[in-house]
Amino acid sequence: MADEGFFNLLPDTNIVDEKIKQRSKTYKFNMESKSIKGKIDDKESVIQAIMLRLMTDAKVYQIFSDTYGLAVNDIIGLPRIIVSAEIERRINETLLQDDRINSICDFSLTPDEDVAIVKFTVNTIYGTTTVERGYSL
Repeated sequence: MADEGFFNLLPDTNIVDEKIKQRSKTYKFNMESKSIKGKIDDKESVIQAIMLRLMTDAKVYQIFSDTYGLAVNDIIGLPRIIVSAEIERRINETLLQDDRINSICDFSLTPDEDVAIVKFTVNTIYGTTTVERGYSL
């Protein structure tokens, strides 16, 4: 029979369930002032997670795994049709790692001089949001 003290180290089921419900609660990052103030949850938290993944260069920062972020530097200068297909694939790849995101659709890329404007819809467990982001080409 196992020592009773061992079972006291295991998490209480109710506590684990509560943590699962709170999994999207995080600190609110103000992109303009680059400061953290307050906390956010649910849809606002997912939108922030999306933007942070899209703003972070993949495989650059040791604090993140190699699958976190979006690598675009290696496709700069390629034909627009390749850039469009590859950015769409990479966005899907990085964002669908978040279990709060169900799907990504309505993807469009509008080249404008040296910038590609990427726009798409993200279907999350909290609803739908449209994302627009520019990338230097």
